[in-house]
Amino acid sequence: MKIILLGPLTSSFTKNDIDILSSKHKLVLINSSIGSGVKGIINLLKSAFKSLYHLFSSDVVISWFSDYATLAPVIFAKILGKKSIVIAGGYDVGYLPELNYGAKANKFRWFCTSNSFKLSDLILPVSHWAEDSMKKLIDLPKDKKIMMLYNGIKSERFNLPKEENRQFFITVSQSSSTVEYLIKGTDLFIQTAKRNPHYNFKLAGLRGDILRLARKDGKDLPNLEIIPGPLDLYKELIPLYQEAFAYLQLSKEESFGLAVLEAMRCGAVPIVSTGGALPEISGKYAQIADTQEQINSALDLAANVSREYREELSDFAANYDIKFRGDKLLQAVDDIVKKK
Repeated sequence: MKIILLGPLTSSFTKNDIDILSSKHKLVLINSSIGSGVKGIINLLKSAFKSLYHLFSSDVVISWFSDYATLAPVIFAKILGKKSIVIAGGYDVGYLPELNYGAKANKFRWFCTSNSFKLSDLILPVSHWAEDSMKKLIDLPKDKKIMMLYNGIKSERFNLPKEENRQFFITVSQSSSTVEYLIKGTDLFIQTAKRNPHYNFKLAGLRGDILRLARKDGKDLPNLEIIPGPLDLYKELIPLYQEAFAYLQLSKEESFGLAVLEAMRCGAVPIVSTGGALPEISGKYAQIADTQEQINSALDLAANVSREYREELSDFAANYDIKFRGDKLLQAVDDIVKKK
């Protein structure tokens, strides 16, 4: 089978699906990170024409997220009698109007996003929260085929340290705008460090203007270390996870939370907000923290849990191993292509 895979090709979740799909099928990769302005328009047109060209000899087009670049391939697939699958779980299903966040905040972007969902043959939300949010935002046909399929991690590459030497609390962020900085709760993480001088904190992964903003917000905090990105997952981030009491994800909205599971697999307690799917994916091990009092209590708990508890939450995170996503994704593709 020949598959067109459209998505942000440098993202870890896209790379995981490339590995899964290429194990059984031939892939054509198209980058959906088109940029903005005139360059973005040119890249969008290139993406559309490349999709059309390859669709004549392909069986299905799979799009990671629904966005500007998704609509044309989905329409072309419909015209040519091919199948289309859209993976939902990000800006496409999020909406925070007070921050002008989400595809719905832009009329043309929402036109592309919502119609891509409506015209696709199958939607694969990455969490129950993502599915529920999508349904609230879009009036989908009653017979629309939707199958929730969790994202996954390569769990065998993450493990607990041989000896416990937990020293700090951590969060990782690749925010590229002030809005993302606020949505990811990066400002709350820095405030938490300020209010808890008896603990050490590490903020990793930021770059450019947002890195400068974090350094400004965290100025004069001796217990906060800001580590610039990009960071190598296996050489740099995993050792940090293994030394962390807990991983904090204080997002206003999150459709999944890969880093939470990666850190859990390394024994870090998940301290999460109720924003989006965070409590869903971290299960009974989630330390819910929506207020400063809850955050402070969660910090104290995470600093004192046993090795056995960390082993338990690590085992729980292994339930999201990429092999489970892989088996279901391959089956879903086979089923939708065979369906007339």
